[in-house]
Amino acid sequence: MHAQTYSIRDFGAKTDSTFPNTKAIQAAIDKCSQKGGGEVIVPAGRFVTGTIFLKSNVYLRLLPGAVLQGSYRMADYPDHSIVAAQKFGTITHNGLYVEFMKALVIADGAHHIGIVGEGTLKGAGEGQEFQLGLNKDGKPKNIFFIGCKDVILKDFDVLNAAQICISISGCERVLIDGVYLRSLVNWNCDGLDIDAKDVIVSNCKFL
Repeated sequence: MHAQTYSIRDFGAKTDSTFPNTKAIQAAIDKCSQKGGGEVIVPAGRFVTGTIFLKSNVYLRLLPGAVLQGSYRMADYPDHSIVAAQKFGTITHNGLYVEFMKALVIADGAHHIGIVGEGTLKGAGEGQEFQLGLNKDGKPKNIFFIGCKDVILKDFDVLNAAQICISISGCERVLIDGVYLRSLVNWNCDGLDIDAKDVIVSNCKFL
């Protein structure tokens, strides 16, 4: 389906649990985007990363046995400004507009994007730095897509978010199919928050 593929290993990613792969994974995504799009491949193994940003025409493919592991360091999740966005329901806290958001995977204003495959996207919700309580204290979501079009999330597992597992805000034409979500290590870990239109959710399991 997507002819061009870019393995994160070719950009320096390692399965060493002490090695942050954020720059390597982002470099693969950026290269894929610059070349017109395709798939960024996460092979089998556990790859620790902070926030990464998906870009238009790029699909992140998690191969069987792949684990994209969210960093346990708060500093690896910078605040992402959403001031320019409209006030979507999924980015409010106690009825108040939120100006910044943290997440493991962010896509903002992108199109033809997604996460697919049979691997796992695992947050760091059990980490000591994320036992903070309220959303306003800065806990990262696992997936946060805002203002995107033509989104596919398919066939992978989403585990142990520090906050919401998947947040889809102000997006159009979204397919969420065959996704397994389990997040019991923190609180306010909604499985799926949607404020979007033309959305299909099917064959998913939430625990």
